[in-house]
Amino acid sequence: MKVDERTLIWDAAEHTQVMWLEGFINLPVGSVIQLQSSTAPTSGEATVTGATLLAGDENRPLTLRLDCEVSEGWNVHYEAEDV
Repeated sequence: MKVDERTLIWDAAEHTQVMWLEGFINLPVGSVIQLQSSTAPTSGEATVTGATLLAGDENRPLTLRLDCEVSEGWNVHYEAEDV
């Protein structure tokens, strides 16, 4: 069974996931991702500081992890919303 590829936006300082994206989205270091959620008190930003390719297997997808510096106030988990 083939498992799809995905991208993880990772808060490097807090060691927590911010969001998952379908497929590989390789952004260069310094790229800024706008963070929005109806459950968050304010919008935020995640700035890409590095990337790591995490090997997958038959049960887990190949994952591109984008290490990010996340703006203050987004170090708690907010529910992602589809736009």
